[in-house]
Amino acid sequence: MPEPPLGECALPDKPSLERLKHEAKRRLQTMRLQSPEAKLADAQFQLARAYGFASWRALKGEIDSRADDAGAVTIPSGRYGRYVGCYLMDPSISTNTVLEITEDDGRLFAQSTGGIRSELVEGDGGAFVHPGLPGRYVFTGDETRPATGLIAHGERGSHDLPRTTQAKADAAQAAYARALVRESRPRTAIPVQPDIHGAYVGHYLSPAGPSLEITLTGERMFIRLAGQPPLQIFPETDTDFFLRVTPAQLGFVRAAGKVTGLVLHQNGRGQPMARVSAEAAAKASASIVRRAAEQLQPRTAIKIDPAILGRYVGRYQSSLNLTRVFVVTAENGRLFIKVGEEDRYEVYPETERDFFWTVSPTQISFITDATGRANLAICRQFGRDLPLMRIDTEEGQP
Repeated sequence: MPEPPLGECALPDKPSLERLKHEAKRRLQTMRLQSPEAKLADAQFQLARAYGFASWRALKGEIDSRADDAGAVTIPSGRYGRYVGCYLMDPSISTNTVLEITEDDGRLFAQSTGGIRSELVEGDGGAFVHPGLPGRYVFTGDETRPATGLIAHGERGSHDLPRTTQAKADAAQAAYARALVRESRPRTAIPVQPDIHGAYVGHYLSPAGPSLEITLTGERMFIRLAGQPPLQIFPETDTDFFLRVTPAQLGFVRAAGKVTGLVLHQNGRGQPMARVSAEAAAKASASIVRRAAEQLQPRTAIKIDPAILGRYVGRYQSSLNLTRVFVVTAENGRLFIKVGEEDRYEVYPETERDFFWTVSPTQISFITDATGRANLAICRQFGRDLPLMRIDTEEGQP
């Protein structure tokens, strides 16, 4: 097993040994997708190297030393002061990603790098949630001190985000901005070499997402995310490819002469994926494929009170792609949606808050607050649920 790079992650100011043990176990699950014989000691060694230590024992010694030297820590004022701060996503899952937690007037807010600021409210069991959306956040650490990290529980698993410094959060934001520029630059395809590119055909899987399949048809290569149609990719080098329909690229990773994975670059972030079997890919993406099939089913429009439509009029945005704004308008008892630079289309009511397009197998549901006004929406397409936060400030103002 090749030795991992040294110091690719930053150890939090107040590291938790229990959290690192949990992180090592999660890394082991990822490693076994590629090497079934991997052991916990291998994952602990890789984790120690990632944090800049020669061994797990050295990492544990540093944590014990910091605990001995720790003095009193002042928690910022406010109801949620111990949660306020920046939390770093493991770069083995997603690069350039920091979640910033802030408090305003006794309300807690979360904002991911390049994303939209949205409110978190208290849920069950001490967790925090985005109202109307799946997933929850659980902050970790001694309650008399600032949180040492948080665990984000979602549909595709749980992920640890250790607390990080503002300087490191700013560095991640700068790296995100540079990545967006890189992703959008013009690219030129080189001649295809099927004898080389055939080695990339197969299935790839991220711990945080669905599977991806690479296929080769004649001299053309394609990428297909679970539940989505295939898209052609074009070679920029022998190992780097790009899409023309969207500013995204992928680079294949080799080790010991074999293709072991790839990194998908999109929306300012890098998402590493390990090469896996077709069976492992199918298992990981079964729920997405099932939901994609359900979204293809015929829909029947119903009649609803036209006055309801005014609750949904406005502008909505996803943190995954800030350039694609959903503009919702109502005219003569009909609802219309325009997405980015695409044409405007009418959507039809399936219930009072669920609507569907007829030009594509896509649906949208509006989530309303206590006043009845929609504060977010969920777009359903390709087996995925895309949360859309309302970004206009005045009711009915698109």
